[in-house]
Amino acid sequence: MDSFLNKGRTDFSALRDRTMIEVLLGTGIRLGELAALDMDDIDLDAKHLRVRAKGNVPQVKFIKTDLRTLLRRYLAKRRRHGRQGMEALFLSNRDGRLCQRQIANRLAHWLRKAGIEKELTPQGLRHVRVVEPQRAGTPGLRPVDNFDKTLGDLAPGIPNNSLENC
Repeated sequence: MDSFLNKGRTDFSALRDRTMIEVLLGTGIRLGELAALDMDDIDLDAKHLRVRAKGNVPQVKFIKTDLRTLLRRYLAKRRRHGRQGMEALFLSNRDGRLCQRQIANRLAHWLRKAGIEKELTPQGLRHVRVVEPQRAGTPGLRPVDNFDKTLGDLAPGIPNNSLENC
């Protein structure tokens, strides 16, 4: 994580990036759904988050224990970090809502850092986690093991098992 911090990033940004990626992987939501999440869309006690899917259709996505642990840690820092009245779950360094392009850029950064050469968009990553495992006998993308290790470097102490079955 030192090299990450030495590039002008903060502990909060690193935790934010890790949380965004883990939410994408752990729930299978789309990039636009992730960008639109607000603080009150997360219900850790009920173990779910609410998203507005395509066509503005409300959906509930259940979250596993490890992701809840990470979200709990992120939310505690997010409440201290963001400006009063900002509802967005994921903030830019200027305290505004992260847009889809910014999230995609963060994901691309961490894929490169993990040594994954394949061009993998957020939608492609969603397919690796959600669609491919549903196809019987289709192997997952093996280089994601490096991505999982890189995610662990972002927020030490949080289990990295979101990609263990890829």
